[in-house]
Amino acid sequence: MKRLRLHLELNRGRHGMPLAKLAALQLDLLAFLSSLSSDLHLPIADDLWLADNFKNGSLLYDVEASIDLDEYPLSLAQDTVEALLACRPNDLTVSLNAKTQARFDKIWLHLDADEIARIGVYRTQSEPSLFELRRSSSPQLVGGLIDRGEYGEIQGEVHSLIKGVKEPYIVIRELSTNEKVNCFFKKPQYKAIVDLLEDQQAIVFVEGWLRLYPETQFVKRVQVEEFRPAPDFSLDAYKRMLGSMPDYVVEQLDEDVA
Repeated sequence: MKRLRLHLELNRGRHGMPLAKLAALQLDLLAFLSSLSSDLHLPIADDLWLADNFKNGSLLYDVEASIDLDEYPLSLAQDTVEALLACRPNDLTVSLNAKTQARFDKIWLHLDADEIARIGVYRTQSEPSLFELRRSSSPQLVGGLIDRGEYGEIQGEVHSLIKGVKEPYIVIRELSTNEKVNCFFKKPQYKAIVDLLEDQQAIVFVEGWLRLYPETQFVKRVQVEEFRPAPDFSLDAYKRMLGSMPDYVVEQLDEDVA
């Protein structure tokens, strides 16, 4: 039986680290490891993670979970951490809570713009597999919200219009989460907003740049590029569509039967 062990290299090649930065970084690292422990079904305890093997070179050390694991759960844990470090969400072998991802992202915000950190997983006792991370590896935390530089779309009903402020916006109640999302628009888009308000029950699509709640990953804010109303649903049109490609449907049915 072995232990899950990580290696960290921070502030490498520099002379010292500001104490406030060190304290904040370590607190966020502990918050991430605690959340990760829960996802990996490790015991939750204040002294679960131990730091050791400190070396010269600004701040080089190892962090180890102080319990022994069988080979299979250890391999799952190692694969999960490596997928997280390599930004490969499709390779995650354990489902991570949104809090875990948000806390991991927050750690790297403490790095300077030109600073490189390295963190890795020990697969053997001698050498860890290392990944380089920069501040740019992490989404920016702006006004308490995560900005991943992500373009996307939400769907929902118009809740309210806020004008007479520096940045006018409409509030959309998002269908999938039932959350209120502030959608900020430009002055030339005002007529499109007025058109949306004509039908109080209309479902609208809003495209733009998204910002998310750190804890839930729900969309909180959209910098709008385009508004458009959802088309009216027609049952007759839907029924006509069902028979519009009989050859394709039959072929698919034949494959399913085979």
